[in-house]
Amino acid sequence: MDRFYIYSGALRLLGMLCMLGMTACQDDFVVVPVLEEGERACARPLSHGHWEDGTHRTVGTARHVCLCMTEAEYESESRFDELNQALRRDCEQDAVQYGFDWTDCEEDFAAKNWIGDEGQYITWPTGPVRNPPGSTVECR
Repeated sequence: MDRFYIYSGALRLLGMLCMLGMTACQDDFVVVPVLEEGERACARPLSHGHWEDGTHRTVGTARHVCLCMTEAEYESESRFDELNQALRRDCEQDAVQYGFDWTDCEEDFAAKNWIGDEGQYITWPTGPVRNPPGSTVECR
C-alpha cells in the first residue's frame, strides 16, 4: 500500500507541473528539413610526422575522408571547413600509431593544404573509394 501512495503522489506532482505550463508536458513541433541527395566529397589528409632525431614519415597516404554534400553545398563551399576539420582529426588519429614527437597536421589544417583555398583538392562527385574511412560513406 505504501508503494501505491508514493506512486500516486508522483503522478499528482507531475499533473500539477503540467498544469503550471511546464514545456515538457506540451506538444513540441519540430521542422525537419527535406534533405537533398548528395555526392561523396573526399580529400586525403596527407601530412608529415617528425621525431626528435630529425627523421620524418608521411601520414595519410592510404586514407580518404569523405562527407556527403549536395551540389549546392559544394558550389557554395559551405561545408568545406567541416571537411577540413574532419581531415585534421583523421590526420591526428593516423599519426598516433607512430609515436611522433610532433606532426604537421595542425599546420596543414590551418593552411587548407588538404582541400585547397577554393576546394580544388576535393574530389566531387567521386567514383568508388577503395581506402578507409571514406569507403563506407554512402550518400544515396
